[in-house]
Amino acid sequence: MKKTFSFSIRKKLLLLSVAVLSLPYVGYQYVREMEHYLREGLEISLTGTASSVSGLLSGQEELFPQAGYGAARTIPLFVHPMKQVVQIDGYSEEWDAWLEWAENRSSMEGTLSAKIVFSERAGYLYALFLIKDDALIYQRPDKPFDNESDQIEIFIEDNENNRHHYWIAPSAPGQISAYEQGMIWNEDIWEEEPVPRSVTNITGAWQGSKNGYILELKIPARMVGQSLGVIISDVDNKTTRQLKGTINTLTDERPNQLVRASSEIGAVIEKLDITEGRRVWVLDTAGHVLASYGDLKHKTRSQPLNRLYSWILPSAVSRFKDDLAGASRLQGSDVSAALAGKTGIRWRSSPDGNAAIVTSAQPIRSGHDLIGVVVAEETTGNIQTVQRKAMADLFTKSLLVFVAVTLLLLLFASNLSSRIRRLRREADEAIDEHGRVMHTTVGKPWRDELGDLSLHYSEMLERLKQYNDYLESLAGKLSHELRTPMAVVQSSLESLDSANLAEDDKIYVDRAKNGVNRLQTLVTRLSEAARLEGALQASEIELIPVNDIFSGCVEGYRAAYPQQSFQYEFDASSELKIFCAPDLVVQMLDKLVSNAVDFSKHDRPIKINISEHKRMTVVKIINYGPPLPEKLEEQLFDSMISVRNSDDKEEPHLGLGLYIARLIVEFHKGELHADNLSTGDGAVFTVKLPSYG
Repeated sequence: MKKTFSFSIRKKLLLLSVAVLSLPYVGYQYVREMEHYLREGLEISLTGTASSVSGLLSGQEELFPQAGYGAARTIPLFVHPMKQVVQIDGYSEEWDAWLEWAENRSSMEGTLSAKIVFSERAGYLYALFLIKDDALIYQRPDKPFDNESDQIEIFIEDNENNRHHYWIAPSAPGQISAYEQGMIWNEDIWEEEPVPRSVTNITGAWQGSKNGYILELKIPARMVGQSLGVIISDVDNKTTRQLKGTINTLTDERPNQLVRASSEIGAVIEKLDITEGRRVWVLDTAGHVLASYGDLKHKTRSQPLNRLYSWILPSAVSRFKDDLAGASRLQGSDVSAALAGKTGIRWRSSPDGNAAIVTSAQPIRSGHDLIGVVVAEETTGNIQTVQRKAMADLFTKSLLVFVAVTLLLLLFASNLSSRIRRLRREADEAIDEHGRVMHTTVGKPWRDELGDLSLHYSEMLERLKQYNDYLESLAGKLSHELRTPMAVVQSSLESLDSANLAEDDKIYVDRAKNGVNRLQTLVTRLSEAARLEGALQASEIELIPVNDIFSGCVEGYRAAYPQQSFQYEFDASSELKIFCAPDLVVQMLDKLVSNAVDFSKHDRPIKINISEHKRMTVVKIINYGPPLPEKLEEQLFDSMISVRNSDDKEEPHLGLGLYIARLIVEFHKGELHADNLSTGDGAVFTVKLPSYG
């Protein structure tokens, strides 16, 4: 039977198991939602760190020497701690990291701009002046002390409050000579001495650049003290040598306060237990870095199947560009908010876009005065690590659950499909091709719906078997019950026949006799079919040569049916034998030949062909005549099936002949089937019996 389903139970259960994949998706959405709360938690944690440092430094204005100066006196100048030796050669490559943070100063006329950077190392103060100047005018060699060239003046107030004025105006690129312009205090004002004097402990180099010039200086730290101011003068015309503009860092003619990194503040914050990957800055009121501790870099542990998760969540990067590493000044909305006395939060990305950084800034107060700012910052690497760990755990466990559920469902589906197929197979085998119930028990006593279905199948087959048994015994019962009344009728007709009846009455008696004879023939055939099963069980099997049986039968048929010719062909070994009950085989052949004679054309012979194929004796009875009805070839061998014309009154036909032939063939473990000839002018009945020899 052709299967009508297209979506098996196994596939349905497999599709159902795929629904388990929704668990990782729901978890993924939860992890993404959790990121929002982790960000808030990170902000709160950083604010707590900044508040802790701010609390430790509050009220310690002695650690912030620039506190109270502000705009009322001077703008502080920051001195960077130098970690490497700078070669004084007039080039700025070694200063690039600090130039990024240097403030750009311009003259009021707009013809001059400069970046000034100070650093300190091993008892020396280093200074870099990166000047943008449209026209570089050197000092005339014959007038070394005229103030008619591009020049830089440095004002220093030492630790004893003595003021010094140094003047640098080279006549050519290269090593410079510094001169000190002596000062005289005269009636509450400073006046310069008339003649400058050369200073040998200040060294430097002056080099021209494509848009101005560069000056590097090296000054002993003991000469500088805590204050230093700069005036940069610009002369653009070699002929007139008139002053075009100046850049002046001094306020009220006082040098600028020098602000240096505080080792005391650094010692305070280093004592704190700063989380790995977190950095803390302490700034003055101008945003200069007084101390910093920590690093944004943190170790990331690789997760199992890391590549598998990388497409779900970005990996926690350990390599990114830290644009604030070594910074000397911080700016931004967070610092501005802290300088305004509020908590500042800012999110930003690293320059290469590989990391997101969050900062929290808190003000440092001494009483009501603002003396500094604390900035705590950290990347979202820990958040990403937590996310990835949570996602990895969720995905791994969901994958294990999915695999386990899928395997269990597949096993269940396979077991269920196997049980259904077994039930279907046993149900098919319970009834043979002729409708006979072979056995009534199908399936197993499973304690589920299939077990209940098996039980119902078994009960149905049992009822069907009982009905078939009743039908099979019906012929014997009918023949037994009909014999007595037929004998009575027969004796009565014989009595009437012996009486002196009129000729008209004898006609009816003859008709009655004819009917009784037909009934006797029917009863005989019913009895024959009913007795056959018992005869089969009592038959003795022996090994008989095939040719001996069939050749003798053919000779008998020629005598029994003189109007019909027969053609016998034996196409096999003369030693071919079969295990059989000879009488039954002859009876089977009689039924098939009788059927062939009834439908055969008398002008064409009936062929009986014997051959051997795959250890089977093949007997073919071929008759030429009307073909078999369509789709009735297999039903011909069922009981009470006949294709003869219903108008045939000569002899009754119950369709038992071919049925008896089939029972005999099945008893010998053979096969029997009927087909139309390919030419359409007859039929062939084929018998296959196991052969030996």
